[in-house]
Amino acid sequence: MTFQVRRRVFAARARWSETQKVWVLEGSWVRDFADGAIVRYEHLPPVTSLPELTEPPSYFNREVRQAFQMSWRELRNYIDGLQRAGFDVSTLSVQWHEKVAFPLMAPVSMLLAIPFAFLVGTRGAVGGVALGMGLGVAYLSVARLLEAMGGVGQLPPFLAGWSPDIIFFFLGLYFFFKMPT
Repeated sequence: MTFQVRRRVFAARARWSETQKVWVLEGSWVRDFADGAIVRYEHLPPVTSLPELTEPPSYFNREVRQAFQMSWRELRNYIDGLQRAGFDVSTLSVQWHEKVAFPLMAPVSMLLAIPFAFLVGTRGAVGGVALGMGLGVAYLSVARLLEAMGGVGQLPPFLAGWSPDIIFFFLGLYFFFKMPT
């Protein structure tokens, strides 16, 4: 879907009529566009209303919040509303999946840490801390890369949000079963 201006409504003043549920415009004009060219220009009467302008003032006074500021359910509802309006919600969908997937990284990282704890145990605590930090940075790097790929449509949102956990889970299983007994 391409977003192009189809109509421009200008008004020197506008007020919301609570009784009629319309915007009352003063000193206004309308331009209609098709393929980037003006196809109609109309100077409206001194006081007029356009019934197609249905958004009440509260629509414009909404607080804009980022995905990380919303709960899982709020973000889902926000995505559904944007999707119904025809917007691309790829990035938000990835972030919605990440809201569930990211906390599950704790057990995944524990599974990944167990084999390395035995491997590094004889080399000292500093090596274990460094390895843990390295794994954390690797996880976050992979997560951000896949989030970006999902945001531009290179990966489905589900896969982009859950892949870091899946990758590191199977990596943990691999090292766990390769651990010397």
